Amino acid sequence: MECILLLRAHYRKLFIPITLLLLLSFPVLASRQEQKITLNVSNKTLKNVFHAIEEQTDVLIMYDLAVIDDNEKVSINVKEMMLEEVLNKLFYNKPVKWSKKGNVVRVFIEAPVKEPVNLGDPVVSLITISGKVTDDKGTALPFANIVVKMTKRGVITDESGNFSLAAIPENASLVISYTGFETIELSIKGQKKILAVLKKNISELDATIIQGYGTTTRRLNTGNIGRITAEEIERQPVMNPLLALQGKIAGLDINQKNGFASAPVKIELRGRGTIGDFPSDPLYIVDGVPLTIVDLYGGSSYKNGSVGYLQNGLTGPAGGQSPFFNINPGDIESIEVLKDADATAIYGSRGANGVILITTKKGKAGKTQLDFHIQEGTSSITRFYHMLNTQQYLAMRKEAYKNDNIVPSSENAYDLSWDTTRYTDWQRALYGGTGKTIDLQGSLSGGDANTTFRIGTEYNHTTNILTVSGADQRAALSLNLTHKSLNQRFSVSLISSYSLTQSNMINLPGNITYAPNAPSIYNAAGNLNYDGWGGQNGDARNAFPFAGLKQPYIAKTNFLNSSLSLSYTIMKGLMFSTSFGYNVAQANQQQLNLFTSKDPLNGSTGDAGWGYNSNRNWIIEPKLSYERFINKGKFQILLGASNQQTLTNGLNISSDGYTSDQAMKTLSNATSQSSQENSGQYRYAGIFGRINYNWENKYMLNISGRRDGSSRFGVGKQYGNFGSVGVAWIFTEEDWFKNNVDFISFGKLRMSYGTTGSDAVGDYKYLTRFSPNGIPSYGNVAGVVPIQHSNPDYRWQVNKKMEAAFNGGFFKNRINIEAAYYRDRCGNQLVYYPTPIFTGFTKVIANSLALVENSGWEFSANGNIIQTKKFNWSINFNISLNKNRLLSYPNFELSPYVGQFVIGQPLNIVRLLHNVGVDSKTGEYIFEDKNKDGQISIDYSGNSDDAYIKKISPDFFGGVGMNFSYQNFQLSMFFNFKKQVGINGTAFGNFPGSINSNQPIEVLNRWQNPGDISHVARFTTQPQLSDGQFTSVSDGIYTDASFIRLSNLSLSYNLPFLYVSKLSMQGCSLFLHANNIFVITRYKGIDPETQNFGGLPPARTIVGGIKFNF
Repeated sequence: MECILLLRAHYRKLFIPITLLLLLSFPVLASRQEQKITLNVSNKTLKNVFHAIEEQTDVLIMYDLAVIDDNEKVSINVKEMMLEEVLNKLFYNKPVKWSKKGNVVRVFIEAPVKEPVNLGDPVVSLITISGKVTDDKGTALPFANIVVKMTKRGVITDESGNFSLAAIPENASLVISYTGFETIELSIKGQKKILAVLKKNISELDATIIQGYGTTTRRLNTGNIGRITAEEIERQPVMNPLLALQGKIAGLDINQKNGFASAPVKIELRGRGTIGDFPSDPLYIVDGVPLTIVDLYGGSSYKNGSVGYLQNGLTGPAGGQSPFFNINPGDIESIEVLKDADATAIYGSRGANGVILITTKKGKAGKTQLDFHIQEGTSSITRFYHMLNTQQYLAMRKEAYKNDNIVPSSENAYDLSWDTTRYTDWQRALYGGTGKTIDLQGSLSGGDANTTFRIGTEYNHTTNILTVSGADQRAALSLNLTHKSLNQRFSVSLISSYSLTQSNMINLPGNITYAPNAPSIYNAAGNLNYDGWGGQNGDARNAFPFAGLKQPYIAKTNFLNSSLSLSYTIMKGLMFSTSFGYNVAQANQQQLNLFTSKDPLNGSTGDAGWGYNSNRNWIIEPKLSYERFINKGKFQILLGASNQQTLTNGLNISSDGYTSDQAMKTLSNATSQSSQENSGQYRYAGIFGRINYNWENKYMLNISGRRDGSSRFGVGKQYGNFGSVGVAWIFTEEDWFKNNVDFISFGKLRMSYGTTGSDAVGDYKYLTRFSPNGIPSYGNVAGVVPIQHSNPDYRWQVNKKMEAAFNGGFFKNRINIEAAYYRDRCGNQLVYYPTPIFTGFTKVIANSLALVENSGWEFSANGNIIQTKKFNWSINFNISLNKNRLLSYPNFELSPYVGQFVIGQPLNIVRLLHNVGVDSKTGEYIFEDKNKDGQISIDYSGNSDDAYIKKISPDFFGGVGMNFSYQNFQLSMFFNFKKQVGINGTAFGNFPGSINSNQPIEVLNRWQNPGDISHVARFTTQPQLSDGQFTSVSDGIYTDASFIRLSNLSLSYNLPFLYVSKLSMQGCSLFLHANNIFVITRYKGIDPETQNFGGLPPARTIVGGIKFNF
């Protein structure tokens, strides 16, 4: 708490004065509009005079290029004169006119009508034209460029998209361009009114992408930013939008921890960066609001990721809840992934693991549009293990007893006394059902040049593939409202989204490897069949695995995310803005272990768990930006500050003693109760800045810096400095290149270096903490015990990132490629450092001396292979190759990690014995004696042993997608692939021959008699040391788990406009989307991403639907 108070006090010294200064500048600077003009200009060009006027007022002067003659000089001397008077005096007795609308002044030449001019043969007349530039939806495009072809004459459109040109040859052509749109050429042909409609530029180079506190394009950015769009997200029938990123972004590895829709998702960008056991999650920002959660429960880890919102210890069947389960994918406009230092350093300490920016859809000026989206579909498991049938299983069990010289009986072999004619495939019995999903989406959007809006709604109901019960529901509402003043100087934007989700789940039995002749789950009365499984046999009754089917779990979550942004253009190029963000999630849980789920012979009563979780974030970020042209380049500067707070609470109440299921609806019916509550507060403050200079769209320089303060460090250690430098050179803009190389239409070299940091160690770790949990009272006084060792000396973790890349466009940018090399290093890592148990604690947070490096290559490409009026074919591809190493660790042999890591090797490794087969004499597994000492052992203290090192991180991964369109049909498909090793899916959950444990059919190739050669050991009910070594520490259970998966297939058809227009619609389309179509793999199991025998594999989902646009 002392640290938080110090941080708060220090932040106020910086944040409050800056904010007040900027706010107080509003009335002073706003008054510039009413100021009078004083000029004393002698022998200067009109361009110089215009600039001087703009410096003293808020106006923007737009002029026909013909007005400016660099050879003509003017002089003017005025004092305290109004703008109108100055302009009239400046243009006195000249054929120049001006007009003013809002804060825009247009200057033009007054031309005579149809004045004949001899431009050769024939005679051409000059005319005055006017017009408007819009997009294909009728939205005005302000400040578009209009140039008369083959001349230097031109103008730009005003804020309403209008323009005017005088003294133009009636047969001239206009070249019209606008950022992000295709440039067009229009022939005037004597027309005096022109309407120019521009189409969006489909070039990837000019697509707008979101960066930290701003926007850029692929052409001009100096950092590495991956992006997927709403169109790509829409094709994938997923409830969690993060899953839409799988295989789409180079360097981003995504894995959902299980098959439940609300389950946590583990994300890792460019490899494991630290030896600490902390989640690898990047910083998530939704519409400018960070989605931060204080880890109270301690259940988060590197292997499993964050448990998300459930911070009270009651994580449910899904093992937690992803925050993104509460976000409607249909509301998302784009997801950007920021990777290198240039892109992430402006987020400072929070950008060590990368940054993911989620931007929701906004309204667009134009006609009001009403959209409906309805889809319905199914999901199911399509692949199952080939298991032993009843006769094969019983033969295996009897052979195991024979090998062990044991006579089976009803006591030691209760499964042999079950019905020998019964057969159940427990895979299909438990998760062989068909899940159903329905998703309804609707939105209303539109607006004008000053105000735009969008309202979106969604309802999704998805039942899972379990045959017993389970469903997920989400209802969502979103609002996006933007308003600009008439002079376009002030704007306000409100973005808000609310969702309510409910997950009904059951605890799926641990695996599906039960004996195929096991009795049914329920008896004739519909109750759990404890009697049928065991009768009076206590071991058999205790083995009954289906109690969880009568233990329902319900989680209801309310989530609100809102941001309010205000901006004001103080003067030309200078803008002040501030944003206020807030999100809150309230997750309530109920776990009922019903009375009817318990064994009636044990006399058990019902018990329940009640969970309450809340997570609140607020952030305030004032910013001041300035831009202007200096010489031939565009200069931009951004200054800002951040103040953020996160409050997380978790309450877990346990109750028992219920004697009926009906009584479990309230806590008061329990005979005993206990509770545990956790609460945490995180404070964060920072100041940041960025300088960008772009010289003629040829040379780019970007410098970012940030100073952060965090409440997660002790006194004197709260603050850290981070920054980056990025440079880029578009060499195809050089004249010497343009004149000699035709097929390379775009070429850019870029490089960045910088530092980011991390404070992701949890809260209050620098303090000694005490807790009364689990401590009985003494004399009615509650006792407390220390639960954490203090270490006030640990400091910021710093990551040093370097990247060099090439971007190229070929054949008029029909083919675009990017090749990037990166190297990230982390030295003073924050880790849990083991301590001797006699200190009273087993670990403490500290900075480690280990130096970890991630380096590698990322390649991505996209191309329009065929482009015709009727048929188009495009392709995209990405691949990532990461090399992770522990570079150094001083005094490593004395460290607590000597048995876990190896210098020079990746962090994700396992030490394994090398299995060389099965002993032909005994039928037991045998292993290589690597050190030739006559013993088989693994030594975790660093001494010589028989273990080999096996890397378990993927060698490479990526994706390839293809899009086809023919007239009104569109077809897209996406494959993701990964080169990796994994645990053999048929490597036996228990030892072959064990009681009540079925096996894959591959075990039939086992050793049976002396002299047999096999890779499967003999059946046994009494496993030996070699059996345990094989299943836990040998390479015999590892196999190639590489795969290529058709992860998404989408087909759509747009109804002809002629038909839909008769129904007063703007468009209508039919579609079919499917996920997980098939997988190509040599993996020994049913799915290479489900690497545990009996685990739930990914389901195939197919949905169809219709979209209406009004």
